[in-house]
Amino acid sequence: MSAQDLFDLTGKVALITGSTKGIGKEIAKVFADAGAKVVVSSRKPERCDETAAEIREAGGEVLPIPCNISDKEQIKALVDATLAAWKKIDILVCNAAVNPYFGPLSGITQDAYDKIMDVNIGSNLWLCNMVIPQMAERKDGAVIIVSSIGGLKGSGNLGAYGISKAADMQLARNLAVEWGPSNIRSNCIAPGLVKTDFARALWEDPEQTKRALAAYPSGRLGEPEDIAREKCVLAAAAAGGAVMCEDTLLCFDALNGLPGPYIKWFLQKTGHAGLNNLLAAYDDKGAYAQCLFALCAGPGAPVRLFDGRTRGAIVPARGPTDFGWDPVFEPAESGGLTYAEMDKAAKNAISHRGRALAQLRTWLAD
Repeated sequence: MSAQDLFDLTGKVALITGSTKGIGKEIAKVFADAGAKVVVSSRKPERCDETAAEIREAGGEVLPIPCNISDKEQIKALVDATLAAWKKIDILVCNAAVNPYFGPLSGITQDAYDKIMDVNIGSNLWLCNMVIPQMAERKDGAVIIVSSIGGLKGSGNLGAYGISKAADMQLARNLAVEWGPSNIRSNCIAPGLVKTDFARALWEDPEQTKRALAAYPSGRLGEPEDIAREKCVLAAAAAGGAVMCEDTLLCFDALNGLPGPYIKWFLQKTGHAGLNNLLAAYDDKGAYAQCLFALCAGPGAPVRLFDGRTRGAIVPARGPTDFGWDPVFEPAESGGLTYAEMDKAAKNAISHRGRALAQLRTWLAD
């Protein structure tokens, strides 16, 4: 049973704001992998084009449309262009947000306060008002608003941002009341501290990180992939069935697990030699490859994880170089061969993906 069998968004159109980096970008990639036609959008045209190129390279169908969501006319143009190209919008993800001020509410300027409220709340409302009516005509649609844990508690330095995110939660509740009878699902996600550029000032601060980790049962910061998985769960209704997502990681022991889920982009930017250079200053070349399948049987069902791992080491590239990072990963069980040098059947027997799939098959058989 393939991922496409379990989770198919083929024929669906997803409009995602703030989708050229961080959480928004991961959502766009996951939705495109699931077969949706995806609109990626942010202020900078070059970022939109770069993200669209990545999604196309992976086989996805994507439309880049730049938009500054602080401008209501640009929001309208974004919606109009999407409808002109693909005739409908099935899934709206309101992810774009700003935070131009870090400090106590007593010191915030009128301009900074207005900008936070206009962008983080106002733009989401205008987007919903422009998009939801055509969903209601078809009696089908999903709205996902990305809020923040900051909307659930007070903060000495992020007060205005937290107020805007609390308002986003209330917006989702109101949308559910107004549009629920038309079969429009409205949900709000409140991520904690996630390693994105937007939150860099927080997660690069050792004290902030320490305080955040102390409050998280998992003992770690969130990753964009964690949020992407939750979006797939919420979008399950659009697929009309179960959902499965796959994440692949390559984790270096000397770098405390990095690049991890970012290995694709490290490889793109540095090449195979660059991955070796990351460990040039370390004696420890140990690493593990990891594949995670996350399976949700349907809306409201628990998420099951199938975790496959293969220990090994990072080595200078050997073997064919046409399949990702295979040439630089030498599994401990391979007899001295890299993934790229191994026979396909032998590789599949010990690979991280093969092990995760074996767990999944066992569970499905039971």
